Amino acid sequence: MRAAVDTAADDPTLPRLVVAAEGYRQWAIAHPERFQLLHGTPLRDYAAPAEGPTTQATRRMSSIFERELFDGFSAEQLAAADTPVLSSSLRAHLEQLPHYGLGYLPPPATALLLSAWGHLHGLVVLEVFGHASLLGDHQAEIFRMAMRNLHADIHRQVPVHVGTPDTADQTEPV
Repeated sequence: MRAAVDTAADDPTLPRLVVAAEGYRQWAIAHPERFQLLHGTPLRDYAAPAEGPTTQATRRMSSIFERELFDGFSAEQLAAADTPVLSSSLRAHLEQLPHYGLGYLPPPATALLLSAWGHLHGLVVLEVFGHASLLGDHQAEIFRMAMRNLHADIHRQVPVHVGTPDTADQTEPV
C-alpha cells in the first residue's frame, strides 16, 4: 500500500484511498499464501505478539488507510460525521482503541474507518479466495468502482463546515 501511495501520480480524479486500496488488493493477489497466513482463519488459542512483525505490519497498513481516508479533515469534522447513533458502550470502547495513523480519531470516525475497512478487505478476501471469479477479468474494475464509491460515501458523511465562523453566521437569526 505504501509503495502504491508513494508512487501515485497526483491525479485529482483518483483519490489516494483508491490507490492505497488497489495496492493492497494487488499485493494480496500476488501473494495469496502470505495474505491467507495474515488474514485467513486464525489459529485456536494463538494471539500474535503485540509488538511482533505481523502486528506491526497491520498497524502500518491501518495507518496508511486511515490517513488516506481522512486526510484533510479536522478532528471537529470527524467528530461530527453522520453515522447512526453509537451506543454509549460502543462509543466508550472506540474511545479506548489505539490509533496509529492521524492520532486520535473521534468515535464516529473510528466507526466509519472500521466499516470502510470491512468493505475493502471483504472484497479482497472474496477475490483472493476465488469467490469473485464470476466477474472474470472485470474484478479490478469492480474493485475500483467500489473503492471510489466508498471514498465518496465516507466523504459525504463528514461535514465540510463545523465550528467555523461561516457556520456560526448561518445559524444566527437574521
